[in-house]
Amino acid sequence: DQEKIDNIGKLINAFSDACDNCTSVMKDSIDNNFLIQFDGLFEKTEIDKIDISKWNTTYVESMYKMFESSNVEEIVFGKLNIENVWYMKAMFKDCRNLRKVDISNLDTTNVYRMEYMFNGCTNIEDQEITLNVSSVEYMYEAFTNSSIRKANLVNANKILKKRDKYYFNSNGDTEIVF
Repeated sequence: DQEKIDNIGKLINAFSDACDNCTSVMKDSIDNNFLIQFDGLFEKTEIDKIDISKWNTTYVESMYKMFESSNVEEIVFGKLNIENVWYMKAMFKDCRNLRKVDISNLDTTNVYRMEYMFNGCTNIEDQEITLNVSSVEYMYEAFTNSSIRKANLVNANKILKKRDKYYFNSNGDTEIVF
C-alpha cells in the first residue's frame, strides 16, 4: 500500500510508543543503510539512557524532533557520522531531564536548520557547547530556557548577516559567542 511505500527509508517515531517501560537503548549496531529520517525517533519516550554511538547513520538527512519531550537523562553519540544531516530542528527540545549530551564530535557543518534545538533543556550539566554553524540559516530560540550558559558558534558568518544574539536565545540566559 502507498503508506508503506512512502515510509521506506524513514524511522519516524519508532520508539515513541514502544518503549514506555524501557530504561535504556544501547544497540551495538543497527543496519540502516537505507534510512534517511530519524524524525521523532525517541520523542516522548521514558528511556533513561540512549547510546547510538555505533549506529550507521551515513545516509540520515533529518533528525527533526529526534528526542523532543523525552525523559532521557543521557545521550551518547560518540563519533556518529552525521555528515548528511541537514535538519536538526527541535532535536532536544523540552528534554527537561537531559543531563549529559556530548555533541563535541558531531560534524554539524552541513546542518541547515537548528531552531529550538536545546530550547527547554533545563538540566544539562555541560553548560558550554561548541557548534559549527557554517551552513545554518535558521537557529531561532535554539538555547531559550536551557541550562546551557555558553554557546560557541563557529563559522557563524552566514547566519549573522541576518540575526542578533537574541535571535538564538530570547531570554538572554545563554552567552552566545561567535
